[in-house]
Amino acid sequence: MSKCSVPEMVEHEMSEHHESQREKGQVWILSKDAGHEWRVLLLKTKPERGSFWQPVTGSIEAGETIQKGALREAIEETGLPPMKNIEALGFDFSFQGKWGAAHETAFYYETYAGCPKATLDPREHTDFQWAKPSAAFELLHYEPNRQALTQLIRKLEKISSKKTNTEWK
Repeated sequence: MSKCSVPEMVEHEMSEHHESQREKGQVWILSKDAGHEWRVLLLKTKPERGSFWQPVTGSIEAGETIQKGALREAIEETGLPPMKNIEALGFDFSFQGKWGAAHETAFYYETYAGCPKATLDPREHTDFQWAKPSAAFELLHYEPNRQALTQLIRKLEKISSKKTNTEWK
């Protein structure tokens, strides 16, 4: 599988306003497997869209905040609700896509344990898999997805080290 980067990608601070760009959300859904190890959900796009693996992505509708739109897209595309709040990942980027300029903000949340079955919209995706974050990194098609996953891995490492530190106190 060839890897490619998004043309003319420019990173921006999350506080910037992007009036001329279409807003999109990218959502990393997490679950713990039977061994209590983190897994990330990847969706495979339809052949017409390139047949590649990615996290949930989708457009934000008029009147929605980016966070609420991202959550709506994640639930619509997978049927998997969050166990806690959806959180900003602290990563966003702009790119020139098929439908013009777009700005995408990354989020994450944890769903049910046990890597549940995702309910896919067959108009958008053909398959899903729960992957170890390190394995997911190798499957991703676009560099911004790998960059967001790197941020997520850092957050998961911090969460794990905090839990380990409090367990010993």
